[in-house]
Amino acid sequence: NTEPCPTARDKPLSCRSKVDVILVLDASDSTNAEGLKRITSFAQRFTLAFEAVEKGASDAQMSVIQFSGPRHMGTLKKCFGMKSDGLDVERDCLIKMVQHFSSDMDATRSKIAELPWLKATTFTSAALGMASAELALARKDAKKVVLVVTDGSPLSRLRTAKAASQDRKSTR
Repeated sequence: NTEPCPTARDKPLSCRSKVDVILVLDASDSTNAEGLKRITSFAQRFTLAFEAVEKGASDAQMSVIQFSGPRHMGTLKKCFGMKSDGLDVERDCLIKMVQHFSSDMDATRSKIAELPWLKATTFTSAALGMASAELALARKDAKKVVLVVTDGSPLSRLRTAKAASQDRKSTR
């Protein structure tokens, strides 16, 4: 490619690859309301790179997961798998599958715009675990990408590193 890259600041470069992307968005207490606005603004802008500029120009699908984490120690034990009786991942662990893989970027942006600030802990490992399950639904011939947008430290660095390692294996 000998052509210069476009320099328009209002729209990102277009992706023309066959790719399945999972956006994992932090809505924990430490992000604060302004931080959540920045995260969702970035995520909405990011989706613009995967829109078809011309028919057939984009072959991307996007999935969105929002996460925070449990608010209480008893719930934390449930979410870590120490107790599983009556566990509701979305309600108890504050990990939500916002959208499974879709090529409708307008709908994706709308769902991202509606995400609430969850104001709890940062259970990144569980969000990555959900991303791992979603990767099983990705197209076999598509490149796979998991992008985590967070502001800081996870609840468990060890569990997060293990979950990230598992996702890394699934994306290659």
